Amino acid sequence: MVRQAPPMTFEEYENHETFVEKYKRRIRENPFLAAGLLGLTGMLVAGGMKYKKLRADGMTPSIFLINLRVAAQGMVAGALALGLMAQFYSERVENAKKTEKP
Repeated sequence: MVRQAPPMTFEEYENHETFVEKYKRRIRENPFLAAGLLGLTGMLVAGGMKYKKLRADGMTPSIFLINLRVAAQGMVAGALALGLMAQFYSERVENAKKTEKP
């Protein structure tokens, strides 16, 4: 079960966060966001570098983009699986700690 932050109060809304503060807070709340952003950046950089090489080799842009999309989807599925396993593990550890205490 995903933990959601309670809705903002008026006082919190008045103290509006900056762009950097917002993403620092979100990364603290959900560390997989940072992994996803790094993965996205890595895919864009790798795709841009490979595009120039493959274009010279005669690969059509449509085939290249299909391959890049499949690789990106595989990375997202892997990140989701890791996130689910981490959440399952943390919940299991919390439940074990609750049952140990008398």
